[in-house]
Parts: sequence; structure tokens; C-alpha cells
Amino acid sequence: MRYQVTEFAFELPDGWTHANDANRLVCHGPNREELIATATRVQGNPVERELADLIERLWAHALKAATDATSHPEFVVTSPLVEDTRNPVLPLAIVRARTRDSAVLFCVVTARAEQSVLFVTFEASNDSTSVHSFDAFVDSLRRI
Repeated sequence: MRYQVTEFAFELPDGWTHANDANRLVCHGPNREELIATATRVQGNPVERELADLIERLWAHALKAATDATSHPEFVVTSPLVEDTRNPVLPLAIVRARTRDSAVLFCVVTARAEQSVLFVTFEASNDSTSVHSFDAFVDSLRRI
């Protein structure tokens, strides 16, 4: 199923459910996966330089939030925050972590577009199926 959040679209496999929770899209997979997507969009008509500055500040805030989310003592970072270049027209950054007992996978991806920044958390059992689900989600991300 295709979902849309401000300037972003992504796909999730059949069997996932979703609900809007305030300003977030909360999705649940059939194996207890949870994906939460939120986006911030610059409103109005700022001049180009102001818009670029606002998006850069929102992007910096999202990157810090991604790092902060995985710095919880419960987590071990398995892949530090890095820019992901799989989508040449959509700047992405991803951090991956797991719980200390290795039971849970926790990933954050953030993306930026012309007027919006997307922040997504993904939590699931720490197995190859969940890793594949997260990677498929990231592969499906598009700017619209």
C-alpha cells in the first residue's frame, strides 16, 4: 500500500495497518513491526534563501533527533548515522541500533525535500525479515 506524508511517499507491504495519530502516521506490520512517520513542512512563501535556511535547520534537528533516539542506554548502535546515497534525488540519513539483548531492531531514517523534512522510526524483532522490511521501506521512499 502507498502512503503519503507531506512531500514524501512510500510503500508498505500488504498486511500492514495504519492510523493517523496527531501529526504522525503510525503503521503496524503483521509481525509486530512498528513504523512511525512524521514530517515538518515549511508553510507560507519564504524567499528562497530563507526556505533553504529553514530546511537546513530542520534537517540538522532531524539528524540530532536520530542520533539522540539511538543513544538511549538500552540501545547498541550497529550502524552510526550516515547519509544514504541509494536515492540520488532524495537526501537520506540512516542510523541503526538494536537492544542490548539483541531482541529488537530500532532504525531511524530522515529525508529532506524542498519544503519538508521526514523523520521515521522503525522498531521490530531483530531478524533478517525485519531488516529486509526496513530496507524495502527505505528503497520505496520518494519525493512527490
